[in-house]
Amino acid sequence: MMVVAQSRQRLSKQEIETFTTRAAASRRATTDSDIFKSEMRVDALLGRGSFSTVYAIDDRFAVKVLQPVLLDTPHIFANCAADLVLEGMILQALQHPHIVKCHYMGDIQAFANGRHDSCVLLLDRLHCTLTDKLEEWCIDSKQFCVSSTDKNGAGLFSTLFGCKPQGQQANHERTRILCELADALQYLHANRVMHRDLKPDNLGLTDEGRLKVFDLDVCRILPEEAVRYPDKTYRFTSNTGSRRYMAPEVARGDEYNAKSDVYSFGLLCYAVLSLDSPYEGIPDKVVLDRVVKEGLRPSLPK
Repeated sequence: MMVVAQSRQRLSKQEIETFTTRAAASRRATTDSDIFKSEMRVDALLGRGSFSTVYAIDDRFAVKVLQPVLLDTPHIFANCAADLVLEGMILQALQHPHIVKCHYMGDIQAFANGRHDSCVLLLDRLHCTLTDKLEEWCIDSKQFCVSSTDKNGAGLFSTLFGCKPQGQQANHERTRILCELADALQYLHANRVMHRDLKPDNLGLTDEGRLKVFDLDVCRILPEEAVRYPDKTYRFTSNTGSRRYMAPEVARGDEYNAKSDVYSFGLLCYAVLSLDSPYEGIPDKVVLDRVVKEGLRPSLPK
């Protein structure tokens, strides 16, 4: 019961009132359906985060569950359970072609009753992550560069972004994916949602190659006034997200707003178009110091 009470207390601190009503109708519709059944077989491991694990259910769905080791520290488990519920409520309240859909979410109260589905989310299954796609692009571009280099030694950048048909096709696919990400991010911010952890591992692609934003477990809802005053900043937890893609103001512990996501989006644009990790060669443990203290930013090709 302590876990349930602490989870509810954590949820009460979030700005979820406007989302609760919209999510409730969707949650009733999906809970009464036959999508989630106790006899569904958990299949392959798809990914593992700091606090959760994602498994395949079948070709259509994936299930996100909290890691059992969290039960050793009930207060951390309670906070993670609350964040999982918040993620499910937000996903069920949002409807966008480039944001992953939540088909079912467990109820925290069910944890006290010993139910197996108390801390789970049933999500769309994706084909791969943007990290996987970046690796594929790198391999393809290196092979294409070797086969297409002319006698003057045209490099990778001119090959990919020049007039050759293969280069145009690769450029089109990458810019399309970035446009889909921008569309999803604009939608999130219009609904007062900050993702706070945009990175290649948290962006997926469908079988058709369409982008889907997922993993909103550290997202936060901005106050309603943020829509009218987009430059107003707020106090949220610092050092949230992944170091290589984290905005300087988040790392410093300053007040911030949805524009911190835009910084991460800029670095994702750099990674997708250059096929280089931002700040390549700089260890994660020091990259933030150089970004925050020295103003380091990726250098762009001419």
